[in-house]
Amino acid sequence: MEGLIQYLINVLADCATNTDMLCNIDKTVCMILPPKDKRKVVTPTFPSFKLDNVDLKYVSEFKYLGHFITNE
Repeated sequence: MEGLIQYLINVLADCATNTDMLCNIDKTVCMILPPKDKRKVVTPTFPSFKLDNVDLKYVSEFKYLGHFITNE
């Protein structure tokens, strides 16, 4: 799964470049959404993902169009 997610991030970056757009590294983050049933946690750790060779940050909340999105 890790390879697939990184591949999709790379596709996003390539598409942005091909349309003369940029991905804002400061606004691009990763969020882990834990299952409601803690027994269904698959792994306690997650890989680093990169966008343009920069590690994406993991966050528990972020602001999107004036609304806060949280992992709860």
